Amino acid sequence: MPCFLWFQSFLYLSEQSFFLQKVQALRPVFPFQTECLMSYKTAWTKQCVFVCYSGNCTETEVLNAVIELQSDYRFDSTYRALHDFSLCQSMSGAPEHLEELAARNIGAAASNANLKIAVVAKIPDVLAMLKRFEMLALSPYPLRVFETAEHALAWLDCTASD
Repeated sequence: MPCFLWFQSFLYLSEQSFFLQKVQALRPVFPFQTECLMSYKTAWTKQCVFVCYSGNCTETEVLNAVIELQSDYRFDSTYRALHDFSLCQSMSGAPEHLEELAARNIGAAASNANLKIAVVAKIPDVLAMLKRFEMLALSPYPLRVFETAEHALAWLDCTASD
Protein backbone atom coordinates (compact mmCIF):
# COMPACT_ATOMS: atom_id res chain seq x y z
CA MET A 1 0.00 0.00 0.00
CA PRO A 2 1.48 3.39 -0.92
CA CYS A 3 2.62 5.55 1.98
CA PHE A 4 -0.04 8.20 1.42
CA LEU A 5 -2.81 5.61 1.55
CA TRP A 6 -1.97 4.47 5.05
CA PHE A 7 -2.98 7.90 6.29
CA GLN A 8 -6.50 7.13 5.11
CA SER A 9 -6.52 3.98 7.24
CA PHE A 10 -6.61 6.24 10.29
CA LEU A 11 -10.07 7.37 9.28
CA TYR A 12 -11.43 3.87 9.82
CA LEU A 13 -10.30 3.90 13.42
CA SER A 14 -11.76 6.95 15.11
CA GLU A 15 -9.22 6.74 17.91
CA GLN A 16 -6.36 6.92 15.42
CA SER A 17 -7.86 9.65 13.21
CA PHE A 18 -5.98 12.09 15.45
CA PHE A 19 -2.79 11.07 13.65
CA LEU A 20 -4.17 12.08 10.26
CA GLN A 21 -3.91 15.72 11.26
CA LYS A 22 -0.42 15.26 12.69
CA VAL A 23 1.08 13.52 9.67
CA GLN A 24 -0.85 15.26 6.89
CA ALA A 25 2.34 16.96 5.78
CA LEU A 26 3.75 13.60 4.73
CA ARG A 27 1.07 13.06 2.07
CA PRO A 28 2.66 13.67 -1.31
CA VAL A 29 0.91 16.21 -3.50
CA PHE A 30 2.79 15.19 -6.64
CA PRO A 31 4.49 11.90 -7.39
CA PHE A 32 8.02 11.96 -6.01
CA GLN A 33 10.74 12.40 -8.59
CA THR A 34 14.17 10.78 -8.40
CA GLU A 35 15.73 14.24 -8.35
CA CYS A 36 14.11 15.03 -4.97
CA LEU A 37 16.70 16.47 -2.59
CA MET A 38 15.37 14.40 0.29
CA SER A 39 13.84 10.98 -0.18
CA TYR A 40 12.06 11.05 3.17
CA LYS A 41 9.64 13.15 5.17
CA THR A 42 9.17 13.07 8.93
CA ALA A 43 6.23 13.83 11.22
CA TRP A 44 6.13 13.76 15.02
CA THR A 45 3.35 13.23 17.51
CA LYS A 46 3.66 13.23 21.30
CA GLN A 47 5.23 9.76 21.53
CA CYS A 48 5.49 8.64 17.90
CA VAL A 49 7.58 9.54 14.89
CA PHE A 50 6.69 8.65 11.30
CA VAL A 51 9.21 8.56 8.46
CA CYS A 52 8.00 8.05 4.89
CA TYR A 53 10.65 7.22 2.27
CA SER A 54 10.11 7.60 -1.47
CA GLY A 55 11.83 7.23 -4.81
CA ASN A 56 15.32 5.81 -5.16
CA CYS A 57 16.70 5.68 -1.64
CA THR A 58 20.15 4.98 -0.29
CA GLU A 59 21.27 3.59 3.03
CA THR A 60 23.05 6.93 3.53
CA GLU A 61 19.65 8.66 3.46
CA VAL A 62 18.24 6.15 5.95
CA LEU A 63 21.24 6.83 8.19
CA ASN A 64 20.71 10.60 7.79
CA ALA A 65 17.03 10.22 8.73
CA VAL A 66 17.97 8.28 11.87
CA ILE A 67 20.63 10.84 12.81
CA GLU A 68 18.03 13.59 12.35
CA LEU A 69 15.51 11.72 14.54
CA GLN A 70 17.99 10.92 17.28
CA SER A 71 19.26 14.52 17.31
CA ASP A 72 15.78 15.95 17.75
CA TYR A 73 14.79 17.10 21.26
CA ARG A 74 11.61 14.97 21.00
CA PHE A 75 13.51 11.72 20.60
CA ASP A 76 13.90 10.99 24.31
CA SER A 77 10.13 11.01 24.82
CA THR A 78 9.34 9.05 21.66
CA TYR A 79 8.35 5.43 22.21
CA ARG A 80 7.26 4.33 18.74
CA ALA A 81 8.76 4.82 15.29
CA LEU A 82 7.30 3.87 11.91
CA HIS A 83 9.64 3.80 8.91
CA ASP A 84 7.48 3.42 5.81
CA PHE A 85 9.30 2.34 2.63
CA SER A 86 6.13 1.60 0.65
CA LEU A 87 6.88 4.43 -1.84
CA CYS A 88 10.55 3.49 -2.11
CA GLN A 89 11.39 2.25 -5.61
CA SER A 90 14.92 1.05 -4.91
CA MET A 91 17.52 0.93 -2.14
CA SER A 92 21.28 1.00 -2.50
CA GLY A 93 24.10 1.30 -0.04
CA ALA A 94 27.13 -0.12 1.67
CA PRO A 95 27.54 -2.30 4.79
CA GLU A 96 29.36 0.43 6.72
CA HIS A 97 26.19 2.55 6.74
CA LEU A 98 24.25 -0.20 8.52
CA GLU A 99 27.09 -0.70 10.99
CA GLU A 100 27.05 3.02 11.79
CA LEU A 101 23.26 2.92 12.12
CA ALA A 102 23.53 0.04 14.61
CA ALA A 103 26.23 1.87 16.57
CA ARG A 104 24.13 5.04 16.70
CA ASN A 105 21.13 3.06 17.94
CA ILE A 106 23.23 1.61 20.75
CA GLY A 107 24.30 5.12 21.75
CA ALA A 108 20.75 6.49 21.46
CA ALA A 109 19.45 3.69 23.71
CA ALA A 110 21.35 5.34 26.56
CA SER A 111 18.86 8.23 26.49
CA ASN A 112 15.82 6.32 25.19
CA ALA A 113 15.73 2.58 25.82
CA ASN A 114 11.97 2.25 25.26
CA LEU A 115 11.67 2.73 21.49
CA LYS A 116 9.78 0.20 19.32
CA ILE A 117 10.46 0.35 15.58
CA ALA A 118 8.04 -0.82 12.89
CA VAL A 119 9.08 -0.90 9.25
CA VAL A 120 6.75 -1.15 6.26
CA ALA A 121 8.57 -2.73 3.32
CA LYS A 122 7.82 -4.93 0.34
CA ILE A 123 10.51 -4.46 -2.30
CA PRO A 124 13.49 -6.85 -2.30
CA ASP A 125 16.11 -4.06 -2.01
CA VAL A 126 14.66 -2.76 1.25
CA LEU A 127 14.01 -6.25 2.63
CA ALA A 128 17.64 -7.17 1.85
CA MET A 129 18.87 -4.06 3.69
CA LEU A 130 16.72 -4.95 6.70
CA LYS A 131 18.01 -8.54 6.65
CA ARG A 132 21.62 -7.29 6.63
CA PHE A 133 20.79 -4.98 9.55
CA GLU A 134 19.18 -7.85 11.45
CA MET A 135 22.24 -10.06 10.83
CA LEU A 136 24.41 -7.50 12.64
CA ALA A 137 22.42 -8.41 15.80
CA LEU A 138 23.31 -5.10 17.41
CA SER A 139 20.00 -3.25 17.60
CA PRO A 140 18.94 -2.44 21.16
CA TYR A 141 15.38 -1.80 19.97
CA PRO A 142 12.64 -4.26 19.03
CA LEU A 143 12.16 -4.00 15.28
CA ARG A 144 9.50 -5.71 13.16
CA VAL A 145 8.85 -5.59 9.44
CA PHE A 146 5.30 -5.43 8.06
CA GLU A 147 3.79 -5.41 4.59
CA THR A 148 1.14 -2.85 5.52
CA ALA A 149 1.08 0.28 7.64
CA GLU A 150 -2.14 -0.91 9.30
CA HIS A 151 -0.36 -3.94 10.75
CA ALA A 152 2.62 -1.82 11.76
CA LEU A 153 0.41 0.70 13.54
CA ALA A 154 -1.44 -2.07 15.35
CA TRP A 155 1.85 -3.53 16.59
CA LEU A 156 3.05 -0.09 17.68
CA ASP A 157 -0.28 0.40 19.47
CA CYS A 158 -0.57 4.06 18.50
CA THR A 159 -3.56 5.82 20.04
CA ALA A 160 -4.93 9.36 20.07
CA SER A 161 -3.41 9.96 23.51
CA ASP A 162 0.06 9.40 22.06
